[in-house]
Amino acid sequence: MTDEATAAEIEWRIKLPKFISIYCYHEIDGMRLDEYLQKNESIVAGVEAYDTRHGMSESRKGKLAVTSNRVVFVRQKGVSDISLHGVNSIEYEAPRYPRDYLYWGCGLICGSILLFTVLSIFQIPLLGLAVIGFLSGVAVLIVGFLLRRAVLTLHTPNSSFEFTSKDERLTNIAHALRGRETQ
Repeated sequence: MTDEATAAEIEWRIKLPKFISIYCYHEIDGMRLDEYLQKNESIVAGVEAYDTRHGMSESRKGKLAVTSNRVVFVRQKGVSDISLHGVNSIEYEAPRYPRDYLYWGCGLICGSILLFTVLSIFQIPLLGLAVIGFLSGVAVLIVGFLLRRAVLTLHTPNSSFEFTSKDERLTNIAHALRGRETQ
């Protein structure tokens, strides 16, 4: 695909009526945010983010940006393009420890302590299983600590999009979206 075809395709997608162009996703080899945006389009706010709560790898990491009429998330070969006209509501959560990791980690630790106690009382020689459970619980708690991030969720009529980041500038994205709503 040539650069002209790519620009024409992008322009065509943006000119669709707003009830159709709520969300576009397509794969582009190694696309950067500045290459994806139109020439006269400027970024109001931008931040590096993940498109999932549990993302830790570079394959889930990308650049999230707000322009005058859309939210764009570019990561490696994929681009998510969300029209601001289609965003019904915005949810922002301050950075916090992910609850599911807390519950699983504490559950594994408590379960392994209980298992250790029961196995010790009945003198069953499987204490290594309890130790593995305990260490697994500690590992889950550590991974949860590494995943402590702020969460921004955009709700459209068709679906919801969740972006997470350790960068404090994710609040700028939420403020930019709210600012565009009042215009």
